[in-house]
Amino acid sequence: MQATRTAPHRTDREPPQWGLCRKVRLHPLCVRALGRDEHLVVRLDGKAAIRTRGAGADAVRLLSRNADLRRAMHILDARLGGEVDLSTLLDALLRGGLVKEVDGRSWTAARITAVGALRCYWTLKIDPLARVPRLLFRLLPPRLSLRLAYPMRKAAVQRSGQVAFTARVRDRLPVQDGGDSEASLRERHLEAIVRQDVLARMLCDTPPRELDRWLCERVSFTGLSHFEEAKKDGRGVVLACLHHGPFPLIPVKLLSLGIALHGFHWLVDFAGRDFNELFRPHGRLRGWAEGRFYGLPSWKTLPTFVRAVCDGGTAIVMPDFYQAGPTPSGDRDRAFHGTVRVNAVRSAVPVPVGRKILLAHGWTGWLAGRAGAATIPVRCAEVGAGEYRVELLPAVPPPPHGDPAAGDEVTRSVLAALVPDLVRHPTAWTFLMAHPAFADAHPLQ
Repeated sequence: MQATRTAPHRTDREPPQWGLCRKVRLHPLCVRALGRDEHLVVRLDGKAAIRTRGAGADAVRLLSRNADLRRAMHILDARLGGEVDLSTLLDALLRGGLVKEVDGRSWTAARITAVGALRCYWTLKIDPLARVPRLLFRLLPPRLSLRLAYPMRKAAVQRSGQVAFTARVRDRLPVQDGGDSEASLRERHLEAIVRQDVLARMLCDTPPRELDRWLCERVSFTGLSHFEEAKKDGRGVVLACLHHGPFPLIPVKLLSLGIALHGFHWLVDFAGRDFNELFRPHGRLRGWAEGRFYGLPSWKTLPTFVRAVCDGGTAIVMPDFYQAGPTPSGDRDRAFHGTVRVNAVRSAVPVPVGRKILLAHGWTGWLAGRAGAATIPVRCAEVGAGEYRVELLPAVPPPPHGDPAAGDEVTRSVLAALVPDLVRHPTAWTFLMAHPAFADAHPLQ
């Protein structure tokens, strides 16, 4: 677990042997995401700061809440599926001036340089590439704010390295591309990622009245009869969609239509935002249904989520991301996303996607069988300049409970209805360059 300092610091003694320490107390601090795998850890008084990766940010949050070093390491071991060494991160925190006490002994560090302090203040407090778009979304109509925020968010994404091109885009495509150059394919994929990011931020920051009007005028909805048919006997319903195209619109549009949802965090880089608080004013002011979002999956939230579907609720899931097991690629992926993903169902369901095989998560079929719920594929596409359509497709009947093969077949049927969009527009898939299973897939024989 590595971290890099933003400014040089000195301590007044040799660093401790972290393996023998029990209590580490940090100064009051905050953690801010700069990119998908880059975080800034800053003391609230502005005197010190370091940069770290996603797993390092998780460790800092644990230590700031609980000073017990061994307990924090135990929690991280369980999250990441292996032994975690915090010595490098703790050395960086110590040299960076963020450690206040170690086993009751206070530590001091030199003040951050004036240039370093100005840099930290600019990144944390000002940063126009992050703050101006939010102001635009709050003050301007969505159609105009989306156009104005796009170039700023594109510059921010390029600066943070959020889209990492570690391989040729052409090699990752599920179908042979026409004659587009590699540079053109990269630009199209970057454009799709930025549009998803801008759309998600607009949905989160636009006032309820303006957002409700925009959804009514610019986002059409079809397939409600499939949902009503699946709900007529009082059973739960599982809605399944891909991280493809303007997918952040799907749950928001459904909430605006009065369809209450249960789900986990549904935006790629928004795991830190409380969606329950975010959309509560929309229900009070505009009559939206109440959504229940559980953050990241954990053994504490998972039973509540499953119970809600069994009791007749509506769940929204995304089966196109399969979290690998305790393998080097899986560990890298967990560190890359900086999140904790619980494998309640460890089966990977192979699904043909053009000339590739996508390892989808068997969670969708398992949940449908456990709750006796029909599964409805949901797609979302841009149908014109600033015009979108959310479409519910015909439902897949629930599988018998306890039959893994039948549950996997439900997952395949759902993805079979959604994969054509991915094949037609592969560069609009969020995980085109980041999906571990898709990266290692072989051409179909």
